[in-house]
This record gives sequence, structure tokens and C-alpha cells, in this order.
Amino acid sequence: MRYNFDDSETIDNMITQFKLECASSVKLGLIGSSFLVGIVVGSVTITRIGDTYGRRLGFGVGIFMQSIVTFMILFTDNYNMACLFVFLIGFSVTGKQYVGWNYLLEMQPKSKSVVIGTACFIAEGFVFIAITIFFKWICKQWHYVLLPTVLFGMLGSIFLYLQPESPKWLVSVGKYQEARKSLNKIAEVNGLGTNVADKFVFPKEKASGNAYLELIADKEQKRSEAEDEMLAENGGSHDINIS
Repeated sequence: MRYNFDDSETIDNMITQFKLECASSVKLGLIGSSFLVGIVVGSVTITRIGDTYGRRLGFGVGIFMQSIVTFMILFTDNYNMACLFVFLIGFSVTGKQYVGWNYLLEMQPKSKSVVIGTACFIAEGFVFIAITIFFKWICKQWHYVLLPTVLFGMLGSIFLYLQPESPKWLVSVGKYQEARKSLNKIAEVNGLGTNVADKFVFPKEKASGNAYLELIADKEQKRSEAEDEMLAENGGSHDINIS
């Protein structure tokens, strides 16, 4: 089948690459379903890695895997492989987006988290606008749209090696000394010195060994997190110490 790419409604996408023009609705729908199944599986695996072994690892697995799989899907015309790759992209999205979102906000000052989160959503909206403009007036080939995902994903994987773990996550799992090291690294990058967090004592650390104080500290952390979620939903912000 030949296509007229001068037609404003014709683009070169997965339909043409995998020759699905005459495919059944079930076969077409299976590709999209593979993505959703990948998200479901990733939500109980990669996200668990982010909670158990650290935000940095969970995010790194997601962003690296998505870059590799996106690159591979550019060079296959096999339908079954396409379903597998789309499943893996959905799987990796949970690490890049879900764990990465927590990692991003936990690395920001409380007073900036709402601004940063809002900026991310606005930027995502502009990406969709840019893609629309690209297909309308620049090029009809979908491969070029995937290249930024591959390139920025690989760059992100490299630079992630230089990033510290989330101090908030470290405190939540009782790794207080590592949390201080992470905060010191952040402070150093921001020109605040290299030992500013050495004498930090976190509420949960102070309560360690005392069941009653640990319970109070745990309740305070949950209250603080609940307030953060409410503020994020309502567009407000305030400063709360890591606990």
C-alpha cells in the first residue's frame, strides 16, 4: 500500500510500520493494552524498588530501560515484538514517571515543590503542542519524535550517577548518616559548604529506641505528608523539616 504523505491526515506511525492497515480492532487494541498491562506490572515491581531500595535506583531502572526499549522499537517491523516493546515501555514508565516524580519533589525545598511540580505539568503540555506542530508542518515520520526520549533518557541515566539519594527517603528508612551525606552533597552543589548537615538530628532519629516517641514521630511524619498532598492539590506551599 502506498501513502500520500502530502495529505494533512496521513502520518508514518506504528500502523504503517507494523502493516496494521487492515488489521482487526482486536489486533490494534492489543498494542495499547500491552502498554497498560506494563504499567500495572510496573506499579507492583519498579515502584516497590523505589520504596524499598531507594528512589534513585527505581528511577534509574525506569529511565534506562525506557531509553533502550524505545530505541529498539524503531528498528523492528514485527508485530509480536512491537507488543513486547510497548509492554516494556509501559513497565519502565512507572519507574521514570512515578518513582521519578517522588524523587524530584523530595529533592526540592518544601517551598518550591508546588512550583516545580506545576512547571513539569506545564512543560508536558507544551510537549504535546510541539508534537502536533511537528507532524502538521515539519515532518510526518514518527521516528523523529521518539529520538528525544532516547537521547535525553541516556543523558539522564549518565547524570543520575552523579545525583545523591533522596534524603527524605533515607530518613524514612532509618539511614540517618546517609541522609546527612546526601544533604551535604546537595549543600555543596548549592555553594553552602560541605559539612552543613553533619550535626542534623532528625525527629525519628531522636526518638529511636523509645517506642512512644517513635510513634509520635511517625504520626508527625504522616501528618506532614498529608499536609503536603493537600497543599499540592490546592496550589499552596509551606516549609516543613524532614522527619
